[in-house]
Amino acid sequence: EWESFTGLTITQPLWRGFGITANTAEIRIAKSNLKLADLEWQAKAVQVVAEVTKRYYDVVFARENMKVQRDGIGLAEKLMDDTTKRNKEGVAATNDVLVAEAGVYSRKEEALAAEMQYIERQNALQMLYKRADDVIAKGSRVEPVDKLMTSVPETNRGSLLGTAMTKRVEIQQAEEAVGLRGAQVQLAKNQSRPKLDLVASGGYHGLSGSLGSTYDRGVIDGQGPEWTVGMQFSVPLNFDHSRAGKRLAETQETQAHVQREKVRLQIALEVDTALGRLRTDQQRVTATIKSREAAAQSADGELKRLREGVTTSYQVLQLQKEYSQTRSRELAALVDMNKDLVDLYLTTGTLLEKYGILIQSDAKGIKSRLATPVVTGPVKEPVRVKETVAPKTKSTSESLPVEGDAPPKKRGFLGRMFGKN
Repeated sequence: EWESFTGLTITQPLWRGFGITANTAEIRIAKSNLKLADLEWQAKAVQVVAEVTKRYYDVVFARENMKVQRDGIGLAEKLMDDTTKRNKEGVAATNDVLVAEAGVYSRKEEALAAEMQYIERQNALQMLYKRADDVIAKGSRVEPVDKLMTSVPETNRGSLLGTAMTKRVEIQQAEEAVGLRGAQVQLAKNQSRPKLDLVASGGYHGLSGSLGSTYDRGVIDGQGPEWTVGMQFSVPLNFDHSRAGKRLAETQETQAHVQREKVRLQIALEVDTALGRLRTDQQRVTATIKSREAAAQSADGELKRLREGVTTSYQVLQLQKEYSQTRSRELAALVDMNKDLVDLYLTTGTLLEKYGILIQSDAKGIKSRLATPVVTGPVKEPVRVKETVAPKTKSTSESLPVEGDAPPKKRGFLGRMFGKN
């Protein structure tokens, strides 16, 4: 004789595992982890854009500093020619000619160092976006074509902080982490409960001389019906371990709330620091401009005194050197002010927006990607470069560029480079 049973058993949790929230907690946790990973990618993308921009400004400084050093050579050579002429006329001593000649070679040494710095900073910039094959095949250099901003827009601390608290990726990460820990607490609380289930079962028994016919007798003929309803209760032996997991999850949730407040505090302080540094460097730019003007007047006055025979070539060279140094300090202050503006955009979470770069996320959960926006009006993009195969590049301007020219019609260097992805 063969016996079979055909039926259905239904188990409905009444305590542990009860409800949609408990059964979908792991799905919510997985989605939060995915979003956190995506936000981390976005944060690193913003950091790379900021680093590219700052290195770009380093290249701008090195290029303009080369021009300053070349102008210094011109001043020293003119002084040497004047001194040589005066020496032939018997007005200047031979030692003054030697001092002027030494000054020329000293300026040339400084110019060579500036050119080397230009190459090094170009390479540092290209490390962030160039491919090795491109450098090996072409050996190209980059030449900045955009202009440094000599003035910055008006800033309001309150509005900047409000923008930072809504747009910074770190804030979104902290909020998502709080939600993740909350879902983990719900899951841990549910798993720490004893198990109480409602169990209902129903079906038919079949008895026959062959295995196949037992199902016919049981299901079709209804030979032996059986229906049961009951409760099933169980407590695991490691119940304390489950409760410890719940306490751990609750502690981690508390830590997530504390970390969120820490991130908010850190962002507020970063905005204050960037804003303070920007205002300080604005004052530096003004001070260096005054210093350069005074140094230029002092050098010109000392040159006139030399022609009158009341000073020496050494004194003129020292004042000309001081004039070149003040020009370099002015450039450094101006570049630092532009970098400060980048830091301010970075700390307020508006850096990509300022440069016309968008991050698009697929609604189905595919990783975010950088995309080129559709621009309906002119966008000021302060980072663009032109590539050339020449080993050296010369400055294309005789003075520092001034903001206010017509904005570029095409996307900038950052928009073109990151938009490819």
